[in-house]
Amino acid sequence: MKTLFFLYLTMILQEKRIHVKDFRQPVHSKIYIKIYSAVDSPEIASIYEQEHKKVLGAFGVDDIHVCQSYAWLQNPETYLIVAETKSGELVGGVALVKTSSDSQLPMMKAVQKLCPEFNEFVRSTSTLGIAEVAGFWVTKSAKGQDVSKALLTALVSVSTKLNIPYQVAFVNQYASTIAQEFGFMKMEAFGKNGTFAYPNETYQSSLILLDAQLLISTHPLVRKRAMTIRKKLQHTYTNERGVVYSYDLRSLLEKTKGATVLENVRQN
Repeated sequence: MKTLFFLYLTMILQEKRIHVKDFRQPVHSKIYIKIYSAVDSPEIASIYEQEHKKVLGAFGVDDIHVCQSYAWLQNPETYLIVAETKSGELVGGVALVKTSSDSQLPMMKAVQKLCPEFNEFVRSTSTLGIAEVAGFWVTKSAKGQDVSKALLTALVSVSTKLNIPYQVAFVNQYASTIAQEFGFMKMEAFGKNGTFAYPNETYQSSLILLDAQLLISTHPLVRKRAMTIRKKLQHTYTNERGVVYSYDLRSLLEKTKGATVLENVRQN
């Protein structure tokens, strides 16, 4: 349970830091958003793991407690969405970890103890395609530049291209509120209206779910941008801080060969 909490804690703290108003000149003028298969890109996966550990270390989390959590990087259907600078430095990332007969969602070790019936939901939904949002991190140098929003926009944009129409996460109340902007909703059928006392009675954590097919519950502005990215797998925009975000997710094209006709209809 410690392992999941440390991953979860990182997302809480990073989100809080990124959403604080910061009027300093952005460190990075242009950031590229890309996606990689973890097993097909071992160098990226290694950097991803090390950078995630650095973020944890900044909050006093000993690496020894989280070393086992990176088993999901060996899952053939783990996808790493990263934010990269002009110089090639990775400054943020978020992972989609798809469940399979050989690999369960990282959250399951903890959640199945709190809510055994969630196992059945994951088992039945796995035939349709479900993945966990995991391993979220942003570096200190990218603070205040909306890197987290850019990563989450890519996350909700591309999952259907990977035949992952459903995304789940186990987050605190603060992160749950942020996730709502991107279409995530509490899974109120589980726990107390989707909420659990975790990792102890002091904290409240929620199971949240995104139906990424039509993004009906996603904020209209986020949905418009996400659908644009989904259709072309490329997009560029400048945020209010003057940071240029350039999305290039074309490496997914090989993954879309098995896309259904229904997917093509959803994009139009």
